[in-house]
Amino acid sequence: MVHYFGRHGCKMYMKNKPVKFGYKLWMLTSYNGYPFNIIPYQGAQEKCNEPLSQRVVETLLSVVKNPKFHRIYMDNFFYFTWVNGSLATKRILCHWNCSRDNQMAKCPLISLKSLAKTERGTSDALFDKANKIAAVRWNDNHVVSLLTNFEVTKVHSKVQHRVK
Repeated sequence: MVHYFGRHGCKMYMKNKPVKFGYKLWMLTSYNGYPFNIIPYQGAQEKCNEPLSQRVVETLLSVVKNPKFHRIYMDNFFYFTWVNGSLATKRILCHWNCSRDNQMAKCPLISLKSLAKTERGTSDALFDKANKIAAVRWNDNHVVSLLTNFEVTKVHSKVQHRVK
């Protein structure tokens, strides 16, 4: 969201965000923040068969020549793109942060409520060999859930947190 208070038809208001007024931009960036592709959100389009998340991802990745050498990190808004299969068939390495429990409803991991009651560092993981997708959930300050098709290794180690 690009901060903007002036008058313009494309300006948006997002209630629970730090920047409440401005322009919404979709960006494909490098690991150090260099932008490869930027798409301004322009509102609804008439009668599209694909959902918005899929159109945004496909448009952003259109500038990438060989996507199998790149890793894509997404939040829960773009989850449907993988479910629809558009990224899985192209073998693009993706990582999704699933903050909504219903996105992983069919995955038999420990529930959010029961994992939240356990001690910090407790985790649960499953791997789907057919689709080559790993589902991981762990308890940190809050319960974190993610899906990934990266190469996953299970390494657990205790670290000492800084005490303020």
